[in-house]
This record gives sequence, structure tokens and C-alpha cells, in this order.
Amino acid sequence: MVDNYVLPHRIDEARALFERLLSLRNDVGLLVPLTDRSTKNVLREYLAILPDASAEAWLFPSENPKKPLDYSNVYRRRIRPALDAMGLKWANFQVMRRTFGNKLAEVEKDAKVRAELMGHSVTVHENEYRQAPLKAKQRAMKKLGERLQ
Repeated sequence: MVDNYVLPHRIDEARALFERLLSLRNDVGLLVPLTDRSTKNVLREYLAILPDASAEAWLFPSENPKKPLDYSNVYRRRIRPALDAMGLKWANFQVMRRTFGNKLAEVEKDAKVRAELMGHSVTVHENEYRQAPLKAKQRAMKKLGERLQ
């Protein structure tokens, strides 16, 4: 959403919207708690190499530190070539988000936790990003078959 303001160079409006989103973060789960030491260490290292670590600076600046990183530019210049090199020319952001959602479901059973980590409501997460694995469907059908006998 903030990107829609940044792309046409409406930086002040983008910052205002981002600040508004931050004020709502506790209600909609935009903050992800970092309890893992290695994650905290990686973030500390990242903050240490930022050209500008002030509170007003962008967390993910572009080559021009006055502007935020444009995800479509990163996708086109870095992610897409990496996917192509791995033989995944067909993969896109949607595929990567679905894969993340499904892999997350393998390690976290609470749908609310998964939805909040992905920034969605449970309904959107479960209906749009979650896909039942084939083995789980086969197990369910086997159990049903056994119960019906």
C-alpha cells in the first residue's frame, strides 16, 4: 500500500501512511516478535551497515538513501535471475508466498499465528495461501474409508 505512494514520488504521504500503519500494528499483527538470537544478530549487523540508521531513514533504502527500495526493481534485478538460474522460471511472488505459507503450516499448527506472520486474516491466509498437501488428503481419505467400513 505504501508503495503506491512511493512509486509516484509521494514520499511524505508514504511516510504518513507507514506511520499510521505502525500505530495500528498491535491490532492487526504487523509486528513479528524476534525471540531468536540469530535473527536479532542478523538484524543488528544489517542496521550497522545501513548508510543512515536514523529514525527518519528508510530501513530498506535504494541506491539513493533518500528513497526506499523498490521491491519490483529487486525482483527484476536479483530474485528473477536467481529463480531462472535454478530452473524456476515459472515461479513468481505468489508462488513464493504460497510456498512460505505451506512450509510454515508444517511447523506451526495455529492458523492465527500463520496468518499474522503473513500479514493476513485467518480467512485470507487459509483460503488464498494455504494448500492441503496431497499426503494429508490421502491420509484423510484412508481414515474416512476405514471409518465407513
